[in-house]
Amino acid sequence: MLGLVCMLDGKGMKKGVNALKNFNLEKVKEASLFNLDYTLECIKFCLKNNYIYRVSSSVIPYPDLWNWREDRDILEKLKLIKEYSSKIRLIIHPDQFVVLNSDSEKVIENSLKILESQVQFAKLAGISELILHIGKKDGVEKFIQTYKELDSYTKSILVLEN
Repeated sequence: MLGLVCMLDGKGMKKGVNALKNFNLEKVKEASLFNLDYTLECIKFCLKNNYIYRVSSSVIPYPDLWNWREDRDILEKLKLIKEYSSKIRLIIHPDQFVVLNSDSEKVIENSLKILESQVQFAKLAGISELILHIGKKDGVEKFIQTYKELDSYTKSILVLEN
């Protein structure tokens, strides 16, 4: 089955601000709403063409700096997306910095934080699979150890790659 990865017609996601020091909640929310509308447009295209769709992991910019999970406008858009989730295979793939078997506990801690946010987004959007790289080959035991700490919902949607 063919799929589309995050982009349609050369458009892309908006961040709302160019640098973290310029964080502006209004602009970030505006970018999030644009990204959600764009995601819905991509999903409709994929549904029409019998594709799967990989939702961008950056739909909600700077998700740990504002409470997007309680924003009515954001939740309404996610609800619309979720309505399509029973008709199309939606997946998400956190960026390459999410490494559950790193040698650095700080990296694992940050990865778990990002993963939690991505899982919450996936749940609200009806995304059925969260694809994650296992990381380095010799870190399987570390991966298993970290994996055991994940909640059952996260484990149920997690798909390993590489």
